[in-house]
Amino acid sequence: MTAPQCQRRKTSEGLWDKKQGSGKRTVPQSVSLVLLLPLLLTLGPNQCAVAQRCPQACVCDNPRRHVACRHQNLTELTQRLELQGNMLKEIPPAAFRDLPYLTHLDLRYCQVELVAEGAFRGLGRLLFLNLASNRLTALPQEALDGLGSLQRLELAGNLLEELRPGTFGALGAISPGAFSGLGPRLRSLHLQKNQLQTLPALPSLSELELIDLSGNPFRCDCQLLPLHRWLAGLNLRVGATCATPPSARGQRVKAAAAVFEACPGRAARKAKWTPGPRPGARGTP
Repeated sequence: MTAPQCQRRKTSEGLWDKKQGSGKRTVPQSVSLVLLLPLLLTLGPNQCAVAQRCPQACVCDNPRRHVACRHQNLTELTQRLELQGNMLKEIPPAAFRDLPYLTHLDLRYCQVELVAEGAFRGLGRLLFLNLASNRLTALPQEALDGLGSLQRLELAGNLLEELRPGTFGALGAISPGAFSGLGPRLRSLHLQKNQLQTLPALPSLSELELIDLSGNPFRCDCQLLPLHRWLAGLNLRVGATCATPPSARGQRVKAAAAVFEACPGRAARKAKWTPGPRPGARGTP
């Protein structure tokens, strides 16, 4: 549907009232508040869907992707923004800087191939970010810079092959490891159905209640030993299984101790650990 068709359709359905001579449209009475959408992103064929969400008492100019809400005595600021199902392709730097009060941002099914460094900068209140079911193969360093309050991150259904050190480093204290900066606030991490062959341990995520790593072709070699050790200490089901080597295929990463038995440092670590007596246990005669 072209933009003119979209405009005519909205007018015929009573959703838009066209201002005389202005080429702009005023808004319906029952739409959620989505302020300041110079969203800088190509809306493609779904721009009609976004048009329906033009906020009450504002003027929208869709060809310019601009929403004007001047002097309307607004008392609320946008907190939830749902853009799923559009064709955004790329999230540029500081794309949402005019929406600092966002707590929920949904970008599922947007065919996103690139998230620029600093794409979400300025969203310090964001609690929920959904990037599932896009076309991401990697996340650059500082892609999630500024998300210090994030509690839930969804990346399922992408084509992720690697998570580089520092990718999440701006979310908290910076230290070695790709996820070390996520901090203890994160409760849920969805990385299922990607192409991850290896993954660092995530010890900073001390409050995780759910982590899903299923559907990834993990390579169970010594590089994966830190993840194995970390998972073995969690009382969570994570769904991670070995894809290679063939001798380990199908084994759970968490429980595959024998697979990592020959790794350097494994024997030394075991030798240093001596289990203490169980409470109430008697000594050997």
